[in-house]
Amino acid sequence: MKTPSRPLSPHLQIFRWHIAMFTSITYRAAGIGLVIGAFAATVLLACLAFAPETYEILTGFLDTILGKLALAGFTWALFFQLLQAVRHLFWDAAIGLELKTARLTGWLIVGGSFVLTALVWAYLLFIA
Repeated sequence: MKTPSRPLSPHLQIFRWHIAMFTSITYRAAGIGLVIGAFAATVLLACLAFAPETYEILTGFLDTILGKLALAGFTWALFFQLLQAVRHLFWDAAIGLELKTARLTGWLIVGGSFVLTALVWAYLLFIA
């Protein structure tokens, strides 16, 4: 018995990567990171309220390089989501939907999220 030939679903290996694919996938990953970070912040606040010794341990972890990297990643995810949300507000108003503009705003979101994160962390590390 011969199976009928069906069209195959397109796969990521077939398509050439472009900025819209990257921002779409990264938007979802950044959202997951923000949920994890919000949960961690909730745990930190609960420890502050109910277990001060555990709070000291957790804040000690945040002072390590790994903790600072986690906080920097959370900051980047926050800015990436923010800039992507602003982009979608414009898209909802049918502004910037042209292919060239969409590519440009995609790159601006990626670059802008890194620049804003670097500015915040430069302020926190060197000024505050």
